[in-house]
Amino acid sequence: MKKFCLLITALCALSLSGHTQIVSNSDGDYALIPISDTNKIDLTDKSNGYTLKIYDNGGAENNYSSNCDGYMLLTVADGSSIILSGNVNTESGWDNLYVYDGENSSANLINSYTGNTTINTISSDNNLFFNFYSDGSVNYSGFEITATVFTPIIDGDFVYADNAKTQLLKYNGSAESITIPPTVKSISDKAFKNCS
Repeated sequence: MKKFCLLITALCALSLSGHTQIVSNSDGDYALIPISDTNKIDLTDKSNGYTLKIYDNGGAENNYSSNCDGYMLLTVADGSSIILSGNVNTESGWDNLYVYDGENSSANLINSYTGNTTINTISSDNNLFFNFYSDGSVNYSGFEITATVFTPIIDGDFVYADNAKTQLLKYNGSAESITIPPTVKSISDKAFKNCS
């Protein structure tokens, strides 16, 4: 009975209009994109490397519902970005996860994810906006996305991925070239537009 009451309390917290609490369990923190309405997730107090799982309204265990049209605004501290990685499994062409690089759906559309695909992208600033839409039938497992707070470490002309300064991401000095791993370079192109 106690577990049931805790579950009901957590579900009620998630359904609050306009806001949601981050739910914690043994696997870490997570939040759900609601069936309708907008959930605002404020991560401005979270440090570099913090991760949050984002699920459709079915969570990690269940399929999403029919007729979803829910939103989520994810915000991290100024100077930080959000790295997204994960998997999407929706009814191809009919059920879509839209990810925007900003505070709302007027921002630049990063991509519309539908069918069985992966997400691997980063925001250009401290906000990402999500819209999950599903039609009236055929529901799949949905999505499990990891959002990671990323704050570059800037030391003069050098930009590092960590406080120990073991991974150089970008050099803003006068050197002709510097070797950057290809996977990191794609991140640095977007995340460090204001560093130089």
